[in-house]
Amino acid sequence: MTERKRGRVTGREALEEIDLRLGGLLGALSETLGQVVEAAEARGQEGGRGVKVDTGVRVRMGGLDVDRDPEPTPKPEPPAARKPDIEVYDEPTSWTVTAELPGISPDDLDVTRVDGALRIRTSGARRFEASVPVPDALSGAVLDIRLKNGILEIRAEKSEAER
Repeated sequence: MTERKRGRVTGREALEEIDLRLGGLLGALSETLGQVVEAAEARGQEGGRGVKVDTGVRVRMGGLDVDRDPEPTPKPEPPAARKPDIEVYDEPTSWTVTAELPGISPDDLDVTRVDGALRIRTSGARRFEASVPVPDALSGAVLDIRLKNGILEIRAEKSEAER
């Protein structure tokens, strides 16, 4: 389906020659362009009107539909969890932990007790993670957890025996 005009190579042979001279740089694009050229030549011989090309990767011509899926781009790794700024207040009547968690909503927050410590974790675009030891006397205490304007406050009231 190639033709020679005045000693020049045209069509698919020309594309192959260009790709060869570029050291295979065109890769899959060369193959796709070759298919387009062949289809255009076939349509030209059949009296067709030419080639339509979308701006995307898909190239359409009459009944020919050539798709080249680009290599899937790997999803970026989520950022590593940062350790938030934490302050612990051990007062006579209460024990309080505050942590700065900017941009965190209550839905993204997870506070759990694990082996005598509070584990603070967040999910989402901003990730934080920390562990704070809980005094043995407060192991069964009820925790009051509040998150407001990016400041987490965890508070436990001490019983009379713990004071």
